[in-house]
Amino acid sequence: MILAAQYYRPPFPDKRHWLDDLSNMRDAGLNAIQLWAVWGWIEPEPTVFRFEDYDTLVQEAEKRGLGVVISCIAEIHPYWIHRVVPDSHLVDHLNRPVQSVGRVEVNCGLTPGGCFDHPGVREHMKRFIEKLAGRYAHAVNLVGWDAWNETRWTVHAPGHTCYCKHTVASFREWLKSKYGDLQGLSAAWKRRYASWEDVEPGRATGLLPAELVEFCDFLSWRAAMHMRFRYEIIKGANRTKLVSAHNAQPCVMEAGGGYEQPLCRGSDWDHADELDGFGCSHFPFWGGFDIASFGTRVEVVRSACRGKTAWVSELQGGASNSPTFMHGRSVSAGAQQRWVWTGIGRGCKAVIFWCWRDEVFGRESCGFGICGRDGLADERIAAMKHSGEVLLLHKNLLENYQPDAADVGVYFDRANHFLDYAGMGKAERSAGGVAGYALALERLNIPYRYVESRRLELDGLKLLMMPFSPVVSEEAAGRIEDFVKNGGMVLLEAEAGAFSALGFYNAEPSERPLAGALG
Repeated sequence: MILAAQYYRPPFPDKRHWLDDLSNMRDAGLNAIQLWAVWGWIEPEPTVFRFEDYDTLVQEAEKRGLGVVISCIAEIHPYWIHRVVPDSHLVDHLNRPVQSVGRVEVNCGLTPGGCFDHPGVREHMKRFIEKLAGRYAHAVNLVGWDAWNETRWTVHAPGHTCYCKHTVASFREWLKSKYGDLQGLSAAWKRRYASWEDVEPGRATGLLPAELVEFCDFLSWRAAMHMRFRYEIIKGANRTKLVSAHNAQPCVMEAGGGYEQPLCRGSDWDHADELDGFGCSHFPFWGGFDIASFGTRVEVVRSACRGKTAWVSELQGGASNSPTFMHGRSVSAGAQQRWVWTGIGRGCKAVIFWCWRDEVFGRESCGFGICGRDGLADERIAAMKHSGEVLLLHKNLLENYQPDAADVGVYFDRANHFLDYAGMGKAERSAGGVAGYALALERLNIPYRYVESRRLELDGLKLLMMPFSPVVSEEAAGRIEDFVKNGGMVLLEAEAGAFSALGFYNAEPSERPLAGALG
């Protein structure tokens, strides 16, 4: 069981605080720290790697009996990336090269940096991850890795991405693997293509949906393939250490926002399949969600992990203040510990706070610290110490604990997110439907799990709830029909199966097999 706090996002905190902070973290009941290993900081010039600050922190943590979780921040690129790989920029939906900038809450490196579909960028990134993994794979106090922070890759891009020649080529290859050849694609999209060069990814919402729905699906797959890339490098350095990662919010709640397409950071289920476990970020007071909503978020991760290790990878430490004189709600010890034990009660094996000290630069300045200056640090630390003692006392019990199996399922099909987004510009109906049913069950204290359509695991369920399902694949329809024939019950909203995954309307009842089977 890991009870930790994020500590180092270079160059914060200043080195003069390190020794006292590490001792104070141990005394507060924490048993580990997390370190952000930022590519843009560690490799200031090509092939020159500077790990001295991380070496010191790992060694000093070991002296105090603290474990270390290393977060691989390969998505913050070095300042030299576009000079060394000059054609590596992401390209937005208007065919504009995306200018990389410093990320709003990270003081070193560039985002979004180079496109990881570019072979040159990929090779440089591979070398960095290899160096990082090899450096700390055998540290005696290493307890695990966070391979990809919030699965970010397009932060601060001023348009939808990526439409560079490398990503478009990869998209076409993905379509070839899906449809076999150009004739197969033409038949599926109901078009007449003469060349693969004429096949373009969707670039805007509110138009014909097929190419945008397919591009969203491709981006989701692409994120999982990038996760595999990182995992194989890190895991290859040391097979015994757990490698996890996390998203900023559960994928079922990703309706698309700003210039990010829904699930462009990937599906929690896909990522968990590639890793030893998965997690998520949770900032209840900052995000304005209550304990029931917090439970629905944790349940997504637990359901997606399907028996693998689930983490609460970021949890709000202190008030969500900002340098623009926005002061968030102070975080009470009672609320914070309820978050902790909700995560553990859901079967999570790590709770990692963001963060120990109040931040000192960027958008998150003056907030989020467990020991921060929102007036409640002393009570938080006292409560944390008690929780740390309980975790230590019942370590074996809690490490082996899993919640009882649920007999109610909430159905999730990313195709409904994609179609809703392609038509409306945001998948609010699809994401809101899934979240709403889960929240109702949470508030009624009825155990449930999310059921993902591509891994349609219905064993043990008595009831399957299917909110907003205009898309129901033929395979899923058959499986759900068998579930009903075997005694299961389905709660189904109107117009289930009314559309194909590519947005073609199924006008005839015979084209909606699940609705027909259920009368």
